[in-house]
Amino acid sequence: MKLRVLSLNIWGVHFMAKLIDKRIQALINHLNSPEVDYDIIGLQEVWSKRDYLHIQNRIKSIYSHSYYFLSGVIGSGCCIFSKHPIIGVYEHRYSLNGFPHKIQHGDYFAGKLIGLCKILINGHVVNVYNTHLHANYHHVIPKDIYLGHRVCQAYELIQFIESTSAADTTHLTILLGDLNLRTEDLGFQLIRGILQLHDSFLERINKDIYDPTVGNNGLTCDLLDNPYVTPYQLQGEGERIDYILYRARNDNVKCLEAYPTLHKVPNDPNGLYYSDHLAVYALFEIDENAPEKKVKRR
Repeated sequence: MKLRVLSLNIWGVHFMAKLIDKRIQALINHLNSPEVDYDIIGLQEVWSKRDYLHIQNRIKSIYSHSYYFLSGVIGSGCCIFSKHPIIGVYEHRYSLNGFPHKIQHGDYFAGKLIGLCKILINGHVVNVYNTHLHANYHHVIPKDIYLGHRVCQAYELIQFIESTSAADTTHLTILLGDLNLRTEDLGFQLIRGILQLHDSFLERINKDIYDPTVGNNGLTCDLLDNPYVTPYQLQGEGERIDYILYRARNDNVKCLEAYPTLHKVPNDPNGLYYSDHLAVYALFEIDENAPEKKVKRR
């Protein structure tokens, strides 16, 4: 069985982000295209419930199951769309999430969380977690006043996944979203190490398959050629902070392909881009004939 997963931070901050309506329409057109065949889509920064309902209404003929995680004053921004039935929904709002006096940052009012949709696919229970951790507004550690917030959020994320992904009921666990963590950051090392998650981009089998409009370096944010990105002193070529991570109950799941995608909207006369982030795509293969792994109960 093949499972195709997409994650994208759509940069849906009204009154700040550029060309939101046009970019959302371009995303809708892509999701409805016969050239793509996603099973699960996780979006971040869908700050407007109206935008979520608009997307839901326009793609429901294909992705008939969806959920929007409400939280905080303006919403968590996280939502999940699926071709397959959602049989359970859970969420945890992070207890430490910015400062109320930092109004210009907005994270405090967003009510950042980790949301879970339990999805039933061909008799297999797949736990799909969607999250968006606190942003790093300074990109320089001595000035990064939110580093501790992201580490605490990572710890709560670990606890939530551990408590909701019992090995005897969950066949596959997928964590996707904008973690605002680089691979070398403490929060990311904790998440991968404690939860024993595989990084789809690093462990993909077909490393020569990628989106030629993007490249094969895995970077997803702060790209030099994205007109929506404000340059900063230590920008470099970009960062990899958006992920699709996974673990399986049995040794029967392989990641065949994984790469960033959805950069510039094709054939758009005005040079429209989907977002200030790239999407992340992963193709998994699940061997349904593999023997069940016996779970040791404590």
